[in-house]
Amino acid sequence: MSAPLLKRLIADPRSAVTRAGTIANATHLSPAFLDEVLARYAGTRLGRQEIDGEIIEDRPDALWSRAMIEALLPLKTVHATRGKYLRAEPVAALYAQGRVKYVAPPKQELEDQMCDFGLGGLSSGGSPDRLDALVWAVTELTAKARHGPRITAL
Repeated sequence: MSAPLLKRLIADPRSAVTRAGTIANATHLSPAFLDEVLARYAGTRLGRQEIDGEIIEDRPDALWSRAMIEALLPLKTVHATRGKYLRAEPVAALYAQGRVKYVAPPKQELEDQMCDFGLGGLSSGGSPDRLDALVWAVTELTAKARHGPRITAL
């Protein structure tokens, strides 16, 4: 459905509008389906529309379109084989060793998730989405560094 049509329907006083993301309907969805949809589309434009229920449209006179930006972004689809805590441990160790450097300080939301993440996840029970993205990114960057030449002492 197009964004202009959806906006007209929402503005119509005869329409009853309720808003809820996919997670609100999770009890009525197959866990395997939900896991797949979230793993594949969370954090993407399509995910924002279909999972979060946002209406996303480009401004007609904008210098960039979302399609232009998305075409230039390197995208790698990832699928977790281990839990978030196990994936985050090696990255936390890199932080503890001072081996992670920032170009700019992390956003407050990311820092809050980093400092609140433990064995049981976040204390709020929410998804550590920003932390998970950081863990994937640091893991990818450090994995590439390990593939080059190296010397092993015997």
